[in-house]
Amino acid sequence: MSRVLQLVTRDEPGGVRVLTRMVEAGLSARGHDVTTLALRGEGGSVAKVIAAIRSGGYDAILSYQVAASLVGHAAGWIAGVRVRATHLTAIPSAMRPAWRWLDRLWGSIGLHTDVIANSTATLASVADYPLAYRHKLRLIRHGVAPLPEQLRRDWRHALGIAPLAPLLAASGRLVSQKNHAAAVAALALLPGTHLIIAGEGALCAPLMRQADDLGVAERLHLVGNLDAAQLAGLLSAGDVYVFPSTWESFGLAVVEASMLGLPVVASDLPVLREVLAPALARFHPPNDAAALAAGIGDTLAHYPSTAERAASASATQQAHAVGGMIDAYCRLLDGAI
Repeated sequence: MSRVLQLVTRDEPGGVRVLTRMVEAGLSARGHDVTTLALRGEGGSVAKVIAAIRSGGYDAILSYQVAASLVGHAAGWIAGVRVRATHLTAIPSAMRPAWRWLDRLWGSIGLHTDVIANSTATLASVADYPLAYRHKLRLIRHGVAPLPEQLRRDWRHALGIAPLAPLLAASGRLVSQKNHAAAVAALALLPGTHLIIAGEGALCAPLMRQADDLGVAERLHLVGNLDAAQLAGLLSAGDVYVFPSTWESFGLAVVEASMLGLPVVASDLPVLREVLAPALARFHPPNDAAALAAGIGDTLAHYPSTAERAASASATQQAHAVGGMIDAYCRLLDGAI
């Protein structure tokens, strides 16, 4: 079996951390030796990563963000690492211009041996790239492990929410891409409704100021980062999951919610229509808080039955089974041995 190095720019809560841990666990169970390192953050540095690549005897590098792939694949090419696969965890328009140009160059000249997209929509985002880059594209559909059995915490009681009040749930980093500001604006159009957001980020204070300006501060609940079991409990307490992102390369958080049978109101992005095809989902134009509020109101007014929610959860789990993803990574690593 092969020695595999997973590289991230920074190890922090979010979809990339979840993906790297799933891949590490899955490949390790198949007998591969997997190490995960970060360029920045606690215990991570560019120097340590380069030293590890030079001395580690790795057969493959799997990198998950642009900076990690640029550094890791240049060092890996020099060290003779045979497989140097980068993941399109951000669509090109969301990358810094200089990094986008370098990523395009790395793929075109062969520093990336493989470029992994987790959806057909993400594949389409590089349709205008040079042929040399596109020849390295490989579709590995993102597997998603269902959140673990939920903790029995009464979130409504803990946050002072009335038992019958409509409750919206959201999760993810509090950054502009996730566009939680649209959800807060929609809250102002939905009297008596509450919104809980699990996650942390630079926009925590601005979101609270927005809620205060709109007179909904008592109905917005920011609860910070939660572990997987706590998040499952929180989502299970909600009536509707909202996902107003401006862009996504996959949308892990919304798939996790769908796997619990939660009906979803999400931005109308091609990738979200793709990954939520088996789920109970309504879509609204991005950045349209009124349309988001209308979608939420319609979902609450025509709420799916318990059987419909269970069928949606089961179909979403089958569509995003982790085993198929790990099989695809094993086929990729066959070229490293």
